[in-house]
Amino acid sequence: MNEQKLISKIQTAYDEVLEEIPVIIKLPGFQTISSFTDEQKQYLSDLVQNQVNLLIKITLIDQYDQEIEISDPEPENSPFNVEQLSSYKIQRLTFNFNEASVWILLYFQDEIKLIAETETVKTPSKRSI
Repeated sequence: MNEQKLISKIQTAYDEVLEEIPVIIKLPGFQTISSFTDEQKQYLSDLVQNQVNLLIKITLIDQYDQEIEISDPEPENSPFNVEQLSSYKIQRLTFNFNEASVWILLYFQDEIKLIAETETVKTPSKRSI
């Protein structure tokens, strides 16, 4: 039962982050960002601004097929300008499972510790004969 409570808390916490992002808009892959509609450009900008919270990684390719990963925008008072990357194409958007695992371990460490202790008590030790 503790596991289910933890899963529910994780879901609720992530849903709260998702509320900041507008409805999902399809972003065409392998098309230059300059060909995106204004709505798609704004959505990409929103994703970049929130990628850390959403635990996603955004990878672009340039005209020479060189990959670049969009890193966090520097100062928060300097918004990301999608026009700076207009000649790039989206190669992939990926959910970062490693960062998500670390986030869960840190954010929910008390709950995880309780589950671990409960499971340790329930599991009988095996004796060698």
